[in-house]
Amino acid sequence: MEILLAALFVAIVFVVIVSIAQRSEPLLVGNDARYFSLQDQHGNNAGFPTKNQKTIIVFFPRDDTSRCTTEVQDFMRLKPDFAALGWQILLVAIAKPADNYAYAERHKFDLTLLADDKGVVSRAYGSIIDFGIYRFSKRTTYTISADGRVTATFVVKEPIGHADFVLAACRRQCESAKN
Repeated sequence: MEILLAALFVAIVFVVIVSIAQRSEPLLVGNDARYFSLQDQHGNNAGFPTKNQKTIIVFFPRDDTSRCTTEVQDFMRLKPDFAALGWQILLVAIAKPADNYAYAERHKFDLTLLADDKGVVSRAYGSIIDFGIYRFSKRTTYTISADGRVTATFVVKEPIGHADFVLAACRRQCESAKN
């Protein structure tokens, strides 16, 4: 009985903490993409948006968790399909560049992993959950047009299959641009 009460207490405390965490709202379709410059996993500065480049920005909570790794692997698997449509993929996590480097090396990722170690970009894009001493990127994906406007916003509940869903949306955007 004592264990059950202790577990219930911990669950209630967790719910209260999560409910008071600072959250931000994602950018909306039609908003201008926010400029940023972050270090990639190789220590190079990468600025965004880049002129005349359609971009997918994928915010994910943590390096080396099973769900995040699955999501990144799916985007990596589909990278040639996105590239054929003219889209580049940028992945952003609240991490240090060295952590992203180790993560990319361990899993052989050939994508740009950007380190938002202070959470500034995640906050600007409405993709943060901040407990003060502990913060992480909210699983959110944006498609950004070549002229720097948000064309789609995805707040992701389930990362499995998400990359396929984003690819379908990018295909639809390409088709509607032709018409």
